[in-house]
Amino acid sequence: MERERDTILAALKAGVSSSTPLASLDAALARAEALKARLQDLQTEEANIHAAQRARIEHINVLHTIPSVEDPRYNEWAQTRLDRLLVDYLLRSGYGQSAAQLAQVKGIEKLVDVEAFTTCHRIAESLRQGRTTEALAWCAENRQAMRKAGVSWSRQGVCG
Repeated sequence: MERERDTILAALKAGVSSSTPLASLDAALARAEALKARLQDLQTEEANIHAAQRARIEHINVLHTIPSVEDPRYNEWAQTRLDRLLVDYLLRSGYGQSAAQLAQVKGIEKLVDVEAFTTCHRIAESLRQGRTTEALAWCAENRQAMRKAGVSWSRQGVCG
């Protein structure tokens, strides 16, 4: 975001002193609009992550309100936990579609990471088939998170 801001500001300064200020300003405006769209996408993604985390915390907190395993609410909570474990097992075993259907039927979509697992399996499968395009695209898209995790990436390879 800071790099885009600096680029836009530089384009604006260059536009004022250039022979085609209108074209320079149009280019800067286009970059600013693209940045705005990307930030809106990130805001939506962040809101979805927060909602999922909130649902997971609420699920765990319910257990703390149940005084004993004889309470009927415990069976309900345990069934939801079992459903989560089943979906997780299906995801880890490569049955993403079945896992997604089970999560939907049980109403626990926010309690499981179907999308993350299906993305991982799709990328792993493409690598098994000798295709690197999807993996490289994922690395490029997640470069900042990888840096924060201490992994450096370049087109030549991943190292860290």
